[in-house]
Amino acid sequence: MSTHTPSASNAGHTRPGRSWRGALALALGLTLSGCPEAPPPEPSPDMRLEVGAGREQFTPLAEGDTLWIQQGCQGSQHMFVSLRAWGLPSDPVLVELSLTRTDDGKKVSASYRVRYLFAQGSGEEAPDELPGLLLQITDPDAAVGRTVRLSASVETDSGARVADVRTGPLQWGPPSCP
Repeated sequence: MSTHTPSASNAGHTRPGRSWRGALALALGLTLSGCPEAPPPEPSPDMRLEVGAGREQFTPLAEGDTLWIQQGCQGSQHMFVSLRAWGLPSDPVLVELSLTRTDDGKKVSASYRVRYLFAQGSGEEAPDELPGLLLQITDPDAAVGRTVRLSASVETDSGARVADVRTGPLQWGPPSCP
């Protein structure tokens, strides 16, 4: 039985071209794996957002106020969410809403991510408004009687973002159908 040991002349020698192929494979692998996700946009100091309730007009919500769920005319359950904002551009913005239970973080609303154009206000005393957004509650039995967190955010095309949150108990409200 013979053993082969590399001679000093070929020890550490690689075939020609092997190093550039390895570098090419590494570069290609990094390119195909994509770039890491960019961090979320910072809140804009020039924009403000307030989440509230209301079907036809904005109704302020204080922290701890009861949030009302309603039976819809076609059998689903929802909340009427209204927003008002200051410092938004006059272009449509991306609006996101969600409702989660505070005790375990479980989301109890349908996904809500839509581009809207706010009705333009005239300044501090008359902010931009977006009333009557319908946030569907997917499993009211898992949410009614519990403390929930209503979250809203707005993001502009330039990446400026602003958000607001209200937390309170969720209860059945009056019917919303005529």
